[in-house]
Amino acid sequence: MDKKILLIDSDSEQRKNIVRVLETHGYAVKTMETTNALERATRVEHPDLILCNMMLPDSDGVTVCRRLGSDAQTRCIPIILLSEEDCDGQNLLAMEAGATAHLAMFSAAEELLQSVQTALVDRVFAEVWGCRGSIPAPERATGRYGGNTTCITVLMPGGHRIILDAGTGLRLFGNSVHATPPLLFHLCLSHFHWDHIQGIPFFKHLYVPNNEIIIYGPADSDEAIYERMQGQMGSDYFPISIDALQSSVRYVAIGEKSFDILNARVSTLRANHPGPTVLYRVDVGDKSVVFAPDNEIPPPSTDPELADVARRVADFAQGADLLIHDCMYSAASYESHRGWGHTAGAALAAVAAEAQVQRVLLFHHSPDDDDGAVEAIHDEFRTALRDDTIGSEPAREGVCYAL
Repeated sequence: MDKKILLIDSDSEQRKNIVRVLETHGYAVKTMETTNALERATRVEHPDLILCNMMLPDSDGVTVCRRLGSDAQTRCIPIILLSEEDCDGQNLLAMEAGATAHLAMFSAAEELLQSVQTALVDRVFAEVWGCRGSIPAPERATGRYGGNTTCITVLMPGGHRIILDAGTGLRLFGNSVHATPPLLFHLCLSHFHWDHIQGIPFFKHLYVPNNEIIIYGPADSDEAIYERMQGQMGSDYFPISIDALQSSVRYVAIGEKSFDILNARVSTLRANHPGPTVLYRVDVGDKSVVFAPDNEIPPPSTDPELADVARRVADFAQGADLLIHDCMYSAASYESHRGWGHTAGAALAAVAAEAQVQRVLLFHHSPDDDDGAVEAIHDEFRTALRDDTIGSEPAREGVCYAL
């Protein structure tokens, strides 16, 4: 069945041009000249996407976004706003109002189509940009699981993303984003160990004027996050100081709490790891992903019944569609690394079974482990799990997992 698009534009010639491009590529387009009957149209037509001019005789695109976003029946419909001139100065306003994208009216047809295709994503995906722990492993880059350190993006209906961690995989993600700036990014840090923040200085969108990035992390204050970032850049450790960033960066300190980002509900849980560290749960509609990149589940807490750390994590991950969890060690290597903040397969299996998750991605692979060693750890996990209803595999860089 063709995807249905509702186009709101008072300029008849522009409407014809857009309709021609979209219908040529198989989309069904319904047009309106004003927003007077917008609410009724969305309920009658049930569009999969709305394209709306920023300036209309009776309203404007930002107001449209806010009106539809405040209604439970329409808030999940993605909206692309169109301007009749350059996007500068209006893009962040549009994104903050809930727009999926903001394009110049005379953008190339390819850019319009790409934005439409992205906006019409109707599932939730977890995209892996890096899944190594501790330090990048370039010697593993050509292997099955990749060599970059931890970075995941959650791709939601409407094309919005939440970034989880900023290891060297963040550079790959940044290089994949070709949308017209200024742009808005939400980055959730599990903690501030090097392998989880190494990608920040190489995230090219931080050097674009008027871009905005909101960085969330476990700290006592917003200022404390800024100070941690400042300490990693400039001085003796990096050739460029944090003052070189040209985008607007806002820091948000979090503890154990729940809050909203875009159309997702984000919850955090304190992890069992050296230094302030949190796990994230992202709920989008009826889909959920739990991100636990660094967390030690001690074997005693899973035998004979779950207790302490294991119980807290199992409750937090209960019923999740996807659990992405640290499983850095084999049973043998764990014995010499107790207290280092990482987990072995059998303990993770006990938690996954108790939480009744749908799928598990073993994460934070050791830089010293080749493909065979990573797969051997997964074999230990499967042997301990003894539940064929739960899917699992080692996380792989470059793979997009559907929830």
